[in-house]
Amino acid sequence: MHRRSFLAGFAVAAVLASAGVYWLETNPVHTEILFPQKRFLHSRAAPGQGYVAFAGAIAGENIGRPNNYLGGQCDEQSMRCTLVDFGEIGPRHIGEPNLETWPVVSWTPSLIVVRSNPPAPGCTHVTLNVLPAREEVQYIRETHNPTGPNCEHIENRVFRWHLDDPPGWRRINGRRE
Repeated sequence: MHRRSFLAGFAVAAVLASAGVYWLETNPVHTEILFPQKRFLHSRAAPGQGYVAFAGAIAGENIGRPNNYLGGQCDEQSMRCTLVDFGEIGPRHIGEPNLETWPVVSWTPSLIVVRSNPPAPGCTHVTLNVLPAREEVQYIRETHNPTGPNCEHIENRVFRWHLDDPPGWRRINGRRE
């Protein structure tokens, strides 16, 4: 009698476990990686000593991988920004993190302009417009060398994106994609 009860309990547990695994695999809210929400910090220090930090997802039209993360911190004294970015490249798989330091082109109380320095054969360059008063980051990708080697796959146009909450948080908070 005990053996039959044990086997019945084991069978029920196996069915429930299988159903749980199936649900986790097919439910997109629970299968996508949930990156941190958008955040912004601006120190209003003395001129020449300003600091901003921001994080969120690059969002907008024609984003190849919308579930991504960009974090940055910029220092007025060094006129440099350290940036890290990565994204979900497949179900529950994160691509390799990219860590770079870009120069700050200009720093005013209302606008901080940061620009990537692509190598000579690079296909695109990026400008970040950081607007401290609005706690906003604009991400602008432009074609740098459309006829360069390995650049034929790059669309020759300007993309104007912005930093926002990642897609999972937008859905949780009831915002449209």
